[in-house]
Amino acid sequence: MEGRGGRDGWRRCEERFGRGAVDCGFVRVLVKTGKYRQGDERKGVKPPDLVVESFAEFVEMLLE
Repeated sequence: MEGRGGRDGWRRCEERFGRGAVDCGFVRVLVKTGKYRQGDERKGVKPPDLVVESFAEFVEMLLE
């Protein structure tokens, strides 16, 4: 078992809530915050559609 943030955590989340944004077709953004670890973008059901360094960077992209 990898712990709370590992594969088991993703599996439990999917079992409880389904695939959420993936099932709805939402664009998913990974913001590299203090909890980000290299390789996080490859975890989960499907990789994020966009990876940004900060929330401010994401907002700037929206406003362009």
